[in-house]
Amino acid sequence: MEYQPIISALDVRTEPITVDALFSMVANFDQRVEMFNGACRGIVTADVLVRGLDREANASL
Repeated sequence: MEYQPIISALDVRTEPITVDALFSMVANFDQRVEMFNGACRGIVTADVLVRGLDREANASL
């Protein structure tokens, strides 16, 4: 997994960060990546389903 956005966010900080805050930031990032990946898989699945339905409708004509 690519953590470059977190590294960039830490680079611009002017104050130290606690271990708890860093853990929270990484956990939040991981959760958003998983949600995004799941959403993308759902879109692809829905697209394939619609295409399949279109083919079935056209085949019956």
